[in-house]
Amino acid sequence: MIDWERRDQFAELLRHFAAGLITNDDFEIRLEDEILPDDYSPHKWPEPFLWTMYGMAWLLYSDLRNYKLRVVTPLIGISAT
Repeated sequence: MIDWERRDQFAELLRHFAAGLITNDDFEIRLEDEILPDDYSPHKWPEPFLWTMYGMAWLLYSDLRNYKLRVVTPLIGISAT
């Protein structure tokens, strides 16, 4: 079953993180508290797509320190934040 509400929540949260509006810790906390089911076993999730996206999003950041992503314009190297 497709859970459109959770998909939309995940997409919005990921956009906020990618835009530098929230920290990596905020992203992870909100993801675990508000979107992901209590059971982290992928075969028990009602929405397998979220497990896949969570795994891919996890590659975007490190959990060794708390920080926000910075947007850098690639052509001229100027930080947008």
